[in-house]
Amino acid sequence: MNLDGYAEKCFILLIKMTLFQIRDCNIMYIPGKAFEGFLNLDSFTLEHGTIDDVEPNAMSGLDVKPARADLHKIPRKYGRFEMRYSRFVNKVIPPGLLYSWKYLKHAAVVV
Repeated sequence: MNLDGYAEKCFILLIKMTLFQIRDCNIMYIPGKAFEGFLNLDSFTLEHGTIDDVEPNAMSGLDVKPARADLHKIPRKYGRFEMRYSRFVNKVIPPGLLYSWKYLKHAAVVV
């Protein structure tokens, strides 16, 4: 998966999505504001795979927060970011990657 060359908000058509997962992907590059198009996201998960390069502002404009009760039928609230068994090739999470998430309730990084 290579998001290089995509404009900001490359997921703009997914505004009603509440859960987003990337699984078993080798991501070469994530540009700045790549995920800004999500409006009602309450769970963002990266699972397995690798991330070669990511801009520090890749998550800018994305806010992961618990969903409102009227957006789902089963009462559950996540508001979480999870990175499970994924690794950054340079072994460092870019500084500031999660700074813009003011409503984030839970974060887990499992290597």
